[in-house]
Amino acid sequence: MASSDKNSRSPAIIPSRAVGTPINNPNDEHNVHQIMERALYELTELSPQKQAAVGGLSGIAAGYCFAKASKAVAFTIGASILGLAIATQSGYIDIHFDRLRDTAQQQLNHIQRAARTTLPTTTNVDGEEIETFVDQSSNSITDSIKHFAVANLAITSSFIGGFLLGVAFE
Repeated sequence: MASSDKNSRSPAIIPSRAVGTPINNPNDEHNVHQIMERALYELTELSPQKQAAVGGLSGIAAGYCFAKASKAVAFTIGASILGLAIATQSGYIDIHFDRLRDTAQQQLNHIQRAARTTLPTTTNVDGEEIETFVDQSSNSITDSIKHFAVANLAITSSFIGGFLLGVAFE
């Protein structure tokens, strides 16, 4: 009788850790860094043939996705420009190119001023101040990937070859 009455059972309670976690966890970057470090370390433990296979297949996938995404972006931008040109020539819209050029120049000047005030500067041998664009932090994910790429040329070279193949497959 108890097996036939399905509605009389109490629902199962499944604890969820995702409910109590904040959306912006400050440890997320550290966790991602740890995951990347572990994954890269595990790749170095594989045989060279497996490293080349992993690098090649991941490169093909990345190249294919890059080609698809870049074609979609190029199509969207091209179609927008073409649509604006046709609408302007047909008289549906009127674009004030002189105002557009002046606004773009003002924004560019604003960005350049902001960059000059926020970027660190150093003095070269001649005493001239030069802007430095190099990130000085040595514990970033990009530094870990750079170090990994230099230390494991089998994976790096096969990834580059696979990436180019993935772009070519598109």
